[in-house]
This record gives sequence, structure tokens and C-alpha cells, in this order.
Amino acid sequence: MDLRSWRNSKSMLNIEKLAYRSFLVWPSVLGFFLVGLWLVWQETPPNRYSSVILLPPYLKGLQFSSGFEDQSSEPVNQEKIPVIRGVPLKGEAVESFRAHLDCFSESGKWVYNSIPRNLPWNGAGDPYASQCDGRHSTVAGNAVGEWANILASQGGNWTVREELKWAWRTSDKCPLVPVDRDEFCRLVGAYGNVLVVGDSINHLVQWSLINNLLKNISDPNVVIDSSNCRTCPSFEVCSDMAGPGKKGFKVGFVRNDRISTISNVSSDTLNNFLEWPWLHLLKEWDIHILLLNRGAHFETDEIFSASLHRTFSLLRSLYPDLLVLFRNTPPGHENCTSYRGPISERQVIEKGKDKFHWSEFERQNALAKKIVEEYEYIYMDVDVMLGKRPDGHINEKDCLHYCIPGPLDSVVELFYNILILLRTRTRTTLDAKA
Repeated sequence: MDLRSWRNSKSMLNIEKLAYRSFLVWPSVLGFFLVGLWLVWQETPPNRYSSVILLPPYLKGLQFSSGFEDQSSEPVNQEKIPVIRGVPLKGEAVESFRAHLDCFSESGKWVYNSIPRNLPWNGAGDPYASQCDGRHSTVAGNAVGEWANILASQGGNWTVREELKWAWRTSDKCPLVPVDRDEFCRLVGAYGNVLVVGDSINHLVQWSLINNLLKNISDPNVVIDSSNCRTCPSFEVCSDMAGPGKKGFKVGFVRNDRISTISNVSSDTLNNFLEWPWLHLLKEWDIHILLLNRGAHFETDEIFSASLHRTFSLLRSLYPDLLVLFRNTPPGHENCTSYRGPISERQVIEKGKDKFHWSEFERQNALAKKIVEEYEYIYMDVDVMLGKRPDGHINEKDCLHYCIPGPLDSVVELFYNILILLRTRTRTTLDAKA
């Protein structure tokens, strides 16, 4: 072999060795890189689910930020000073406000109150929600509807359903004020249109809200919503309280059991989830108060939490100044028609018999409270009060939904008192700045 051939063969040998070493080294480098990525992902906080937001096509034209940036004129809350979006409350005022809300639920108890009074009879809701009154009215002498209110105003024999004679009463430190229709109109009217989004129970809440705001159920402007209505713009209420030349406001509803940010209708009949788009309606319907609920349709804690993070992150970016309230979810009750009033403690369902996961709602409500307040929204705790109301449900086959009027009106009463509290605390805050 000549010198040139020997050098060429040696060069080829070196190239082969180098290729062999590269073959051994690069997989190791790639492996270390992938492990590093995995460790970083593991250290990412729970809201990683919302750090990347896929904007629905119908919202592409709106101004949008990453989901953790504040689009308002104020700087991002770098110091983590507590605030509530939609109202000028900050710092200690927020902590005091939240403590007051806790007092509404934790200090309360159901008290029997047979004093005749006007009730928000069902004028706007589907007759399905009035089944209790239908059964009650078949007995001679029993009163429902406007006739019952006439008897109440005359101090007559108040023969309404027994479940309507209970009231949630709280500590003197945080008295819960009964709803006054005219004042309610003024409180909501100071903001504007309301949108209720959630499952079929939140549809009942929307009906109860409207019923509490009606001057009378025979109002010719009333539009009765069907239970099958999924996107319901509703009709104008409280026009008589708006003043000359001014309009009232509307309380609309959209069915979305996950309060997801989807852009197309999703109907998962297998798992009983219905989801209609709603985010675009906040602008289209000029919404100023948003009342949300994740629904009584159970999913794992991980899926439940992740879905709330995704929705709130997008909502906060698109509408940073919107007043948002989140209602938690009370359980249904076993054998509900056997009860004639409240119970002192929550029902305990035997392990293995809880096919609807009602016993797990309390834990998931605690998860929701933490997430809701992280995004600077208002958490409405109705689980404590309604968990003790097995009476007043629709019928023996539906021990989740309530008849209206009924125990569910306590949700509206809580909403009314929150608006009063916000007005009072806001005035105090503004006076302190002046």
C-alpha cells in the first residue's frame, strides 16, 4: 500500500469513528434536553392550563392579550394587592368584603317565617318549574300566584306551600336584607344588562332573577322562556324605575354547562353536557354583570380546575372591567319528596351509592373559590344554605332542580345583598379618596 492510500484509509477510519461517537453522543444530548423540558413543565403552577389561549374564531377581531396581562389603563397588579374587578375596591376593603360574604353563608340558618308577604311567582319561567304550585293548587283553599299576594297584602290566611315559609337569616354582623323589588331595579340598573351562563339550574336562577324584578307577573312584556332555550336574550325589565326617556335592562341566559369558551355549539348527549357560545354576546348584548356557574355535571378535579382557569384567563383579558360573579353548586338530595322543611346537617350519601357525585360538590366548590378569587371575581356561596334544603324540589324524579318560587330564590336574595354591599363599600372607598 502506498502512502497516499494509507492516508486515505486512515482518514476514512477517523470519519467512521467520529460518526460512531456522534451516534452515541447525540441521543444522550437529546435525552437530557427532553428531561429538562419535563422538569420545567412539572414546576409550572396549576394555571399552566391557561397560559396559552386559543382564541375562538368569532373573537379574533377583539383586542386580546396573553391572559395574564391587564388591558385596563391601570398597571398590572405586581404587588398582588387584592382587588375586585368591575368595582373600585382594593386592599383591605376587598378582604373585608369577602369576610362579609363568608358571614352571609357561614352564620346563617333557616328560620320559619309564616308572616304573609309578596313572593316572586313564576311569570317568566317554563311551567316545568311551577309543578309544585300546580300540585298545591289542586287542594281547596291553597293559594298560588297573584291571588296569594293579594291575600298577603290583606293579611288573610296565607295558604302557600310550606317550603315558601322559610327564610335564610344571618348574624347581626352581616344581616341579610329581604329583596325589595324597586331597590333591586335601581341596584342592577346602575350597572346595566345581566347575562347568566351555566347549566339548567342557572336557567332557573335567571327566571328567579326576572321574577324578582317584575312589577307583576301579568306584565304584557313578559316573554316566557322554554327550558329548551339555549341562547335567551330575554326582555326589558324595570323600565318603570329607569326614569323618563330611559330604558330598563335585560337579564339573558346562555346554556353552557362547562362555561367553556367554545365558538361552536357542542352537544355531548352521552355525558349530558350542553355548551353554547356566549363570550361574543358580552359585547353584542352590552353586558355589565356576568353570573356564572360550572354546573352540577361532575368531572374530575383536574378537568374542573383547568376549565375554570381557561375561561377566567380569557375572560379577564377580553373584558378586564366586567363585574363577574361565580355561583357555587349545591347538591341534590335523596328521597327529596319525603321532606317538608330544611335539615340541620347536609345529607351523607353512602359510598358507592352516589351516582351523581353530589357528595363531591363541597370539595370542588372549595377549589372553585380559590380560583375565582385568584382571578379577582366574586364567589357566591349558596351551597351552605341550599345543601340543607331537600324540600321544594320539582318532583320525586328530579331531586336536583327546585320549583320557583322556592329555596332557589335565596340565590337571588344573596345577589341582591351583594349589590347593596358593593354600593356601600364603593361609596366608602370613594369618600376616603376624596
